[in-house]
Amino acid sequence: MQTGFGPGSWNPQNEYVTKFSEGGQVIGRTKKRRGTKQKIMIPDIPESWADDNWDTLRENLENESVFFIWDPTNHPSHIIYGMTDKDPRLTYSRYGGYLNLDMELAGL
Repeated sequence: MQTGFGPGSWNPQNEYVTKFSEGGQVIGRTKKRRGTKQKIMIPDIPESWADDNWDTLRENLENESVFFIWDPTNHPSHIIYGMTDKDPRLTYSRYGGYLNLDMELAGL
């Protein structure tokens, strides 16, 4: 597995509400929201691929839920179904003619 991938199943983004007694003792907590965020960084994408596909991919990522799996053969459980909650970004790589894709999916 390349670096630049944080499996959502290992990095939940749960929110909790902690309950206290009148005397200040912790008496429990409740899960307010359950979810995950998965950061995805894909290096060295050919510029020609971006020229042909980026506008369509970006539009779909902004408007549709997607499944993303990093390595289906070796890590089939590292899958997320969600949407981008920030605009995906393409930036030039240190190698001429290549780009890096950075995005974050929020989901379950």
